[in-house]
Amino acid sequence: MTEKQLRKIVEKWLQDKGCYVAHEIMVSGYIDLIGAKYKTRIGREIPGVEEIIGVELKISDILGVIGQAFNNCWFCDYSYAAMPKENISKMRQASLDKFKSRGVGLLAVDVESNQVEVIVEANKNSIEHSPNILRRLWNFKIRHSAMKK
Repeated sequence: MTEKQLRKIVEKWLQDKGCYVAHEIMVSGYIDLIGAKYKTRIGREIPGVEEIIGVELKISDILGVIGQAFNNCWFCDYSYAAMPKENISKMRQASLDKFKSRGVGLLAVDVESNQVEVIVEANKNSIEHSPNILRRLWNFKIRHSAMKK
């Protein structure tokens, strides 16, 4: 199993939540996936964002993914880690508790059924969206939309 397989399934999960999805956006480091729910655009200005959901993808590095996802809490309203469902089913309770104590959500990705299950719900972070991040997300959206035409 690869992160690329997880990416497609988690991207669809974010889209189903009403998000536009960007890949590998540089914040304090690269975030694997960011889902942004935009407000209505008025004029030519970049529209505001209702919420930003960050997701870090990992196959097996529990402590690494918790650390990465926790760092994303400074920039995302909700931050998740996504891992293969079969690996999560083998986790000890102490590992699951680390996600909860950091406010990081945990997504179990089932590659066979193309489904995502929320194992640990992410805490809502009280952040103010950075204009730089909003600009990067919007530019990614514009470039991606132009490539589809």
